[in-house]
Amino acid sequence: MLANLPLRSFLYGKNDQIRMINQLHKNPLFVFGLSIRIILILFHTRSIQNEWFIPFMRNTILNFSFDPWSNFLDNGGTHLAFPYGLSMLLAYLPLSYIGNLTDTLFDFDLFTSYGFNLTALIFDYLTLILLALIIQKFSTTLLLLTYWCSPFLIYITYFYGQLDIVPISILFCSICMLSWNRWRISALLISLSISCKFSMLIALPLILIYIYKRRGFQSELIDYLSITSIFTLLLNLHFFISPGFKLMVSGTREIQKLYALKVAYGEDLNLYVIPIIYLLSLYLVWRLYRLTTDLFIISTGISFFSLLIFIPPAPAWYLWSIPFLVFYQIKSTRDIFLLGLLFNITCVFNSYLSINNNFSALNINDFSFFTDIKINSLENTLRNIVFTIQQSLSVLLSIRMFVYGLQRNSFYQITNEPFIFSLSCYDKDISLKLAQSCSKLFEGNSFKINTTRRYCSQLDQSFLSNPYIGMKEILNINNKSLILQNNFSELTQVKDLIDDDSKKNIINRILERKPEYLLLLMDKLNIPLALKDKIKLRIIFSNSEACEDILSDFEYEKSSLLLFYFNNYISQNDLSHDQEKALQKDHLQRLIVFLPIGFLHDQLLRLSIAICPIRVDTELTSNRKYVKLIFDGEPCKEDIAEMARSIIPQIDDFALKDDCWRAGYFGILQIIILSYISKGLQVNN
Repeated sequence: MLANLPLRSFLYGKNDQIRMINQLHKNPLFVFGLSIRIILILFHTRSIQNEWFIPFMRNTILNFSFDPWSNFLDNGGTHLAFPYGLSMLLAYLPLSYIGNLTDTLFDFDLFTSYGFNLTALIFDYLTLILLALIIQKFSTTLLLLTYWCSPFLIYITYFYGQLDIVPISILFCSICMLSWNRWRISALLISLSISCKFSMLIALPLILIYIYKRRGFQSELIDYLSITSIFTLLLNLHFFISPGFKLMVSGTREIQKLYALKVAYGEDLNLYVIPIIYLLSLYLVWRLYRLTTDLFIISTGISFFSLLIFIPPAPAWYLWSIPFLVFYQIKSTRDIFLLGLLFNITCVFNSYLSINNNFSALNINDFSFFTDIKINSLENTLRNIVFTIQQSLSVLLSIRMFVYGLQRNSFYQITNEPFIFSLSCYDKDISLKLAQSCSKLFEGNSFKINTTRRYCSQLDQSFLSNPYIGMKEILNINNKSLILQNNFSELTQVKDLIDDDSKKNIINRILERKPEYLLLLMDKLNIPLALKDKIKLRIIFSNSEACEDILSDFEYEKSSLLLFYFNNYISQNDLSHDQEKALQKDHLQRLIVFLPIGFLHDQLLRLSIAICPIRVDTELTSNRKYVKLIFDGEPCKEDIAEMARSIIPQIDDFALKDDCWRAGYFGILQIIILSYISKGLQVNN
């Protein structure tokens, strides 16, 4: 959407983001979590790294080879040492190289390990920042408690020493770029994530569904799939040419776990359950009509959870689900902090037991009442109990994320019903410009304009007796947004077709007041309630004399009102050809907008002054229900784009067109209309 704008436009309010990150750094919980990480890096010995990962890195540094996996095996290394791809190796290599160089210079044996684990710390911190950028509005304390101070994340990464934080961090970076419509960068990043660990392939079909739901089968989807395929193939060429890579990465016992859960169909036929579970999760995501960024991230988390429930997991695999669980915990209005904490603690306990394979560290032999019990049987029973608790919590969290995160989500309605709003202008030129500004925002079939001209010609006596004639095409349009555009000239056509004097008097009153507006016409002419109920926003271009009357006449509680006019505006219809030709500048000298109290006006006032070089004044209307905003100035497109991202947190979910924003007052009206649509699509509104 914003491919040609500077980087600041990608951030949800540049200054707000910087301030938010500074608040994270100043929070005592951040210092606490960072201190634990540094202490573990400096003083704790991770046997899995000393036996496997560090020797592999040293061999790669000291014995350069284009096939480090086979080279390591040829030098007597174990095939268990580094079951990861090229991207993982490249991620850990720079700091490990610096650490190894320091060890060589000063005859130490510590800095290679320090560099290796500092790499994990960098990607861990990157994931925290990415979560903050994606979530946008959150409690700093809650984010730090759920992610930065996560017991399982700290244990599995810094105490045990696993490396899964890197692929999941790169995956989240890809998702972040995806939400900013940086398709090519996102495709490259997901390729890197898959190269780190093949398990990240789980997210790729979900990403493709997300792009298809937003853009359809267009160039973005084709480019994404092409770039991902090419780079994934290039990054995994070792699979075809390296026997060491095949043995260490593709031949691990973890790969075989995909086939562990199966149902026997006779003697020689098995039904594998894992692929069925995964396909079911993909289908549930596919069935979502509006797949927003929030719903996409939660859906990806559910997919990871559903697979981990049925796959016998390795100790570190549950780390994949932690960032998605954190996202849901912060976005959800329901408090599941204690449930998430219990899940973390259970994962720590189960991982500890799985790694050590016994309870010797618990010293259960010291208790006299265990002396008559077979210790091995007790160990297996307790391990099974802990594992059952962990899987039960996983099932419970998955159900909650599905029910409250997808089915009952408070982000956007899961429906394909169009958001219909009417546009009534007494000046055809303004009507056309505003309709084009709205149409410019959306891609393809997601937006459609329909005018009253199509059914005005049918508005005769038979239509008044059967008002559904001519309205079916409007009611059946299945798009996200729809304008019912009505011009002043068309109302005079309606007047000539009506014989009823009382209805003519109503229209005469509207004509005299200027502007005509469609909602009064629909009400007084008995236009069906089915259409009136579907219209969620009435946009009216008026003049200063008629505004108070329009506000007092507006009695529809099921729809919102956007009333505006331009001060000192000269209609093109009032100009002669010579006068119009002589005009060298826009006559929209000031924009006056009426907004309900409590909706948008504070943000518009603050951001217009902070970002744009324009003047904004405010007044209360006489009925004290609306705020009158007076804009004086010409904001540029870049300022409009930055204001929109600051005002509408879910703006990336609309898949707006590239270069969609207009400069000037019509850009401000675009922001207001899109804010109404965003609010109207939310379930709670």
